[in-house]
Amino acid sequence: MPANSSPLDVKDPALLVSDEIIADRRIVVIKNYCHLSDVLYTLPCGIVCKDETGMGATHLELTAPRPSIIVEPLKITASSKAQKHGAVYYGSKTAQEPKPTAQEVRDRLLSLPPEKRKIVVVADSLRKVREILGEEFKDYFLMIDEADSFQIDSTFRNSMSVCLDIYKEHPADMRALVTATPLAFSDVGLKQESVIHIKYEIAQVRNIELIHCDNINGTAIEVIRRILIQTPADKIMIAYNSVGGCVDIAKHLVDKESQPQEDIKILCSSSSKDKAGIFFHELEGDVLPAKINLLTSAYFTGFDLHESYHLLSVSDGDNPIFLLSDSRLKQVSGRCRNGLLSETIVYSTSQATGEIPKVKDMVAAAQFEIRALECISFHYAKSPHLEPNISKIRDQVINHTGDKGVCSQTKVDFLLDSVS
Repeated sequence: MPANSSPLDVKDPALLVSDEIIADRRIVVIKNYCHLSDVLYTLPCGIVCKDETGMGATHLELTAPRPSIIVEPLKITASSKAQKHGAVYYGSKTAQEPKPTAQEVRDRLLSLPPEKRKIVVVADSLRKVREILGEEFKDYFLMIDEADSFQIDSTFRNSMSVCLDIYKEHPADMRALVTATPLAFSDVGLKQESVIHIKYEIAQVRNIELIHCDNINGTAIEVIRRILIQTPADKIMIAYNSVGGCVDIAKHLVDKESQPQEDIKILCSSSSKDKAGIFFHELEGDVLPAKINLLTSAYFTGFDLHESYHLLSVSDGDNPIFLLSDSRLKQVSGRCRNGLLSETIVYSTSQATGEIPKVKDMVAAAQFEIRALECISFHYAKSPHLEPNISKIRDQVINHTGDKGVCSQTKVDFLLDSVS
């Protein structure tokens, strides 16, 4: 992907440390702990890769002096950000916002000067917003937030793929994909999108307790028990990409640890509602709904929590689907905007080997896999009937293959890090 060469719309030069192209990568360094809205007037176009979560890219675009459409993967995030900034929300009903009609959207926008017209839309409704705005749609700067989640979720949520298709049709200087955990694109069009990397002078350091074990659920329960004893008033968030595993932990806490059932919630997709049973819950605000909260991948990205809590991430090496890559772990940690009270990662490695592959083996495996995906992309791109499936095949391969306890995404992430 080419480096972004467009000039920045700088607001405060004193907060901009450097802006240069190094080895074909444009890297912008800003002062530590400041927000992008302190440094810039507007968001750059193209793919914007933030080295840290919480830099405030969405806030920047919501306050930029131009009409904007911000697309979020979850309706709770879209509605809460719209309410906070006085923007127009479009999506299904939430606790904060009713579902507006097309006429209400038009009337609200027309009541504002063009530079203050802001729409925050849930991914499933972007196509409808385009219909409502008609020809005016191209006059809005289009920002897709948490772009990595759109790539990952496009395999099972068609609206995510539709959003990326609409994005590609939008004027190149009026669009941006924003992510703190960038993934390689297989789409030919998006491969040509310009890229800009934004980082702080000094990378933020996370204080993480790593626990390797051969009993994932048992060890997770031990960590939860320890937190409940040491700090009984604090909330806990457990990231575990297994509804069954979440249910097992929840039932154990109720049956064996005497935790009240109402103090435990499982936040997962509505398709897993029956499996989660009495513990099922949907996020309705920017704070955790219970004392003990178990989240599956449906809630790993796309929302902000404005409170402090203990984070426990669970990664099961015996099942590639339940493994969490370094990108996923970073995404989960980044949900907390007020600072984590503690962060613990409980993980296991494959019972077959009991060890993690060597670095050179991970790099080699990632290289072979990338070549295979490039071969598929090359041939599928020749057919208009096959080309739309490239990204889906790519995500299926990466998300559902692995070796020796290391999933494909981790290997690919490691390769990208090793050559950057």
